[in-house]
Amino acid sequence: MRFSIVIPSYNYARYLPRALESALAQPGDDYDVTVIDDGSSDDTAGVVRPYLQAHGDKLRYIYQDNRGLSGARNRGVDETEGDYLLFLDADDRLLPRALQVFRDFLAAAPETDLVTAGHISVDPRGRRKRRPVRALGREPARNFAAFIHGKISLTNGATVFHRRIFDTVRYPESLRQNEDLVVNGLVLARFRCASVPEAVLEVHAHEGRMRHNMDTIASSGLAAVDLLFDADLLPASLMKYRSTFLSRYLLSKFRSYYQAGYYKEANRLYGFALRVRPVHVFLYSYLKKYLRSLAFATLGKGRKYEPSG
Repeated sequence: MRFSIVIPSYNYARYLPRALESALAQPGDDYDVTVIDDGSSDDTAGVVRPYLQAHGDKLRYIYQDNRGLSGARNRGVDETEGDYLLFLDADDRLLPRALQVFRDFLAAAPETDLVTAGHISVDPRGRRKRRPVRALGREPARNFAAFIHGKISLTNGATVFHRRIFDTVRYPESLRQNEDLVVNGLVLARFRCASVPEAVLEVHAHEGRMRHNMDTIASSGLAAVDLLFDADLLPASLMKYRSTFLSRYLLSKFRSYYQAGYYKEANRLYGFALRVRPVHVFLYSYLKKYLRSLAFATLGKGRKYEPSG
């Protein structure tokens, strides 16, 4: 059993040492680390150089023209040889026992295709909150249903994938947002998945995180829905969840626009989501945000979204 830790990085040189050091400090000799520099214009190469000199037998650095997170992760799959892959975001940090947690579980259950664990979120002020992971069952259909209803989520860096998964499922390079949502859903629907309660990762919040990039969120459209509900990849029995997923996907976009202060656009998305699944009006956290957003828009507050560039 061997692990390959893949760290995609795009203009994250200032954060990369935290991720690199946490990966290289994992005990054991059954893993390797690969940094995929996805066309960075900062000094990512210079940041990695001293680590290559100190850990050349365990660390690789690969530069490619910008292809987005999907392209960087797919390159990581192609360039590594570990039985299990762990995709660590360049601004996060593995906890000291991360790989050992996965080793212990997989030694007892080697037939498992995916194992996910808990994590600790760290906000910009350093406040920490433990985020447990919901237990996964043996039936892929039930895991997928829980995923669609928002009861299960998988966190990059706290999840390992067996290499055989990527013979069937690849990260969609047409997407620059929510590419992991597509892959995680398909894996839960098709493969043997399990969870462990222990936290293995720190997720560090900051303004520059990709999921807060409004241009990327806006341009992603609804393509993720079609890619997840691909009849060639998703079992036919699970197609019935499409409308539920579409509505929740729209609600997620609504929340992003609301948090960014684009209230008119947010309200439009909320209305679209309820037309798809009216029952989602009872999701109180979204309803509360919508009522605030409606009031702000009525008062003329907020701003109109205009793509940059």
